[in-house]
Amino acid sequence: MRIALILLAFIGDEVQAVPTLLECTRALEPGVEIMSSNAVLSTSVTVSFERDGETVACGGEYIPGETLTVVLSSTPTREMFEVTGGVLSTDGCGAYTGSESDGTNEENFCIDLGFSRCPKQGSSSQEMVAPSDGSDITAKVGFANGFGTVSITETCTLVAANDDTVVDLVIATDDLSILEDAVVLAELATTLSGDGPFTVFAPNNEAFQNLPEGVLTTLLNDIPALTDVLLYHV
Repeated sequence: MRIALILLAFIGDEVQAVPTLLECTRALEPGVEIMSSNAVLSTSVTVSFERDGETVACGGEYIPGETLTVVLSSTPTREMFEVTGGVLSTDGCGAYTGSESDGTNEENFCIDLGFSRCPKQGSSSQEMVAPSDGSDITAKVGFANGFGTVSITETCTLVAANDDTVVDLVIATDDLSILEDAVVLAELATTLSGDGPFTVFAPNNEAFQNLPEGVLTTLLNDIPALTDVLLYHV
């Protein structure tokens, strides 16, 4: 499941009516009619994420459950942030929250459909909490330079950080069961479960079974030699 963030910036006297044109059932995509004009794709303005003031590059990783800031590359007059999957903060949400057409409000705007929105004024950032289920976060931005002109940026995606250790991966792979036994015998499970990074050239079961007769048994009974062999592959 992906998380879509959409920020709308509208300039002009007609902005007061915009929230009712963006009820939860209406998607914000290029080609969709918004403010009497079809939205178009734009690459002139970008959206990104920040962690503690540092940019998290699109395609990078987030930590499940962490707080991130969604950032637009320019500061518009009015904005509407939308996040699907994660939890968007309602702090600072302005008077343009909610949609009269479906009865939603500032606290639960569109959450029933899997995303939330927070309209703001003169702000280029909004905090959100990343999902805890490991789903992707996808962000995009819509902005308008005047009534009837809405552009939408390309998407920016983050993926959940992989917390699996080398040992986790070995245990999860049936064809590495002999290696798993060897790692346990050599008491390397704790080491390989620690902070890496580790690159392991992992011999599968067939590789062990192709050793000359008796070598594997001898190796498994000689812990120092077994440890040396295993560490040679790390």
